[in-house]
Amino acid sequence: MIDSKRAYGISLQLGSIRGMDYETIRKAIIEMDETKITEENIGTIKQIVPTNEESVLVAGYTGEDELAEPEKFMKVMLGMSNYPERVSSWEMKMKFMTYVAGVRPPLENAILGCKELRDSKKFLEFLGLVLTIGNYLNAKNPKKIIYGFKLKSLAKLNETKASDGKTTLLQYICEFIANSKDFKELVGLPEDLIHIPPASKIAIGAIEDDIKVMKDGIKQVENYLKISAGTKIEGDNYPGKMTEFLEKAKVALETIETKLAELYTLLKEMAVLYVVDEKEVMKEPDKFFQDVEQFLDLFKGALKKNEDAKKAEEKKKKQDEDKKKKEEAAAKKSLERGKPKDKEEEGRGLVNDRGNALKDGTLLKKKQPKKKGGNDDFDDDSGGKLDSNAINKIF
Repeated sequence: MIDSKRAYGISLQLGSIRGMDYETIRKAIIEMDETKITEENIGTIKQIVPTNEESVLVAGYTGEDELAEPEKFMKVMLGMSNYPERVSSWEMKMKFMTYVAGVRPPLENAILGCKELRDSKKFLEFLGLVLTIGNYLNAKNPKKIIYGFKLKSLAKLNETKASDGKTTLLQYICEFIANSKDFKELVGLPEDLIHIPPASKIAIGAIEDDIKVMKDGIKQVENYLKISAGTKIEGDNYPGKMTEFLEKAKVALETIETKLAELYTLLKEMAVLYVVDEKEVMKEPDKFFQDVEQFLDLFKGALKKNEDAKKAEEKKKKQDEDKKKKEEAAAKKSLERGKPKDKEEEGRGLVNDRGNALKDGTLLKKKQPKKKGGNDDFDDDSGGKLDSNAINKIF
């Protein structure tokens, strides 16, 4: 009775709803039973609800057991006025808090991010310090003296390098404030801007779309409540449950719209305070926050590099000191080893020296008086004789 392609799609969807016959599905929809019709399967129910035209078509059939499954399902669903609107508004009720959870946190993060940029004394003081240092570096050329700069320029502090080709201007500034009595507190700058990273992820267009869906959903609920008030269905829980939901939904939506309006106001303030295009910051606030987030990442990176360099320098200094101590200890030990401590050691050293000299023949080569020898005589190199007494004298 209905379009074959439509019928085929409904058959597939009905097959995916397991454990419930058509009467159970009807009863669950009338009673608003969210233990059976859940957020997971409400989408399927919504796709297979008969249109008003299909309901009229099926209602006119009086035969038995000749209908296909899609038509049988539609016939069971007869008697519920504006069935599609009813299921669609019920789906909005189920998903409403999901929309709220997706919209509210990014709005709040962006609002807090704007307030931090507006109120942070550390950030404003840092910007003033950067401007002062920049003008000091350009002091030789009066034409380069400036009175302000754009936030995007902060990233360039990490591109300007010293003569060593390694140290960046941002590292120098971080080192300056770390060692300065007046500016030392600026090291904690990122702590003043903790909501900038989450604020940089806001998608204002998607938020505006979700808010529109919520507003349209609330209107849909209001409209169907008027319709359901004029049609009585036995066991119908729609009026009571949806009225209660409507009250809570309106309060939540009003809060979100208030926060969105507050964000718009703050973004306009940011445009004035930091001299950025108002249309751009209103359309894509995420890019505005991303410029600040990029700087914060570079700032923290510069602090870490300075700290690592300091640790490396201290480590090298300690290694040099340890090496010097070892060398001094070795030299002292060598000196003590070459210096006799008492007469006994002196005698032993003399004996050892002369013994070695005797072994290599250096002492025996000295001219000795010729003696007529007996059995204990030795010849020297000159053909003379050395007796045992001469050897003893050597020792």
